[in-house]
This record gives sequence, structure tokens and C-alpha cells, in this order.
Amino acid sequence: MHEDASALLGLILLVGWVLCVVFGVILAKRKNRSPHWMWFGVHPLGALVVWIVMLAVGPLKRCPECRKKVEEVARVCPYCTHSFTGPAA
Repeated sequence: MHEDASALLGLILLVGWVLCVVFGVILAKRKNRSPHWMWFGVHPLGALVVWIVMLAVGPLKRCPECRKKVEEVARVCPYCTHSFTGPAA
């Protein structure tokens, strides 16, 4: 009986670990961030930490001029100084 409970707990932890990595990648892609952060998911605690960080960070947008990723709230691109609030925006 004790071995069955240990095996069940191990299975639950394994499924939770895999779900953290999978949902972390989905969340990173949805926020236009690199899903490669989930390589920290090789360690179960790393997967949980990166998943929590992905929940906390804001989304990114692409600059139409230089195509680099900038913060969603940026008014000016820090790379090419394109204004997001001008008449062309």
C-alpha cells in the first residue's frame, strides 16, 4: 500500500513538471517571448520558477521598422527610435 502511494505521488509530480513546461512554452509564445526560457525546466523547480516568471512579465510587440521585440507599453523603439504614437501608428 505504501509503495502504491509513493508511485502515485511520483506520477503526480512528474505530470505537474511536464505541464509546467508545456504551459510555460504556450504562455511564452502567446506573450511573444522566447520559449527557450523553458530549458530551465530540465529541473522541476526551474520549470515552476520560469512558469511563474512568464505569468508575471508583460507581452512584447514588434517594431514595424526594425522588426525587433520591444515592451508592449513602449512609445518609442529603443533600437531605431520609431514612434508608436505618431500618425502612422
